[in-house]
Amino acid sequence: MNKRVGVLGGTFDPVHKGHLAIARSFLDSGFIDSLWIIPAAFPPHKNGDEVTSFTDRKAMLDLVFGHMDNVKINTIEERLSKPSYTLQTIRALKEEYPEYMFYLCLGSDSLVTFSQWYQYKEILNECSPLVARRPGFDDHQIEPEILEKTRFIPHDPIQVSSSELKEKMAGSNLPEEDLPEAVVQYIHKKKLYL
Repeated sequence: MNKRVGVLGGTFDPVHKGHLAIARSFLDSGFIDSLWIIPAAFPPHKNGDEVTSFTDRKAMLDLVFGHMDNVKINTIEERLSKPSYTLQTIRALKEEYPEYMFYLCLGSDSLVTFSQWYQYKEILNECSPLVARRPGFDDHQIEPEILEKTRFIPHDPIQVSSSELKEKMAGSNLPEEDLPEAVVQYIHKKKLYL
């Protein structure tokens, strides 16, 4: 049987406790054998000036996930053409690792906007979404063609977002309670966001 790999992409700017919680939910789901975390090299929806360097974002991911079993930080998007579209990433992974079966790991909020993603129907042809369903999530707003391919797992989310954290940090307020300790130390050391 093919090894089942979950692909969790994002800007991770910075990686926070919410990312850690959703990663654990995917790993505990029984759907996947391992989780590959893929930092976006050139996010299509963000201006390059708004994003912390790929090197720093990758370093923070290594600090948080580097010690976890069955988790790998994959930097494939650094080698692909700009911008970092999910479709090209999934296709490149399938070409490089034909022996693996890939699931696209998403939070339920991302599933709501999935039909707005670049060539989302092609993504569905390449792999199935594996979605961390938050309590009370209503899937009636999702298109049937997307729901048909989606697998849901239970998840109790931590309410935190990278964009909110960056706003707080811009005001010189480091929300340490929302960040893993190693990330807090890295931000101080590198004087990021502050």
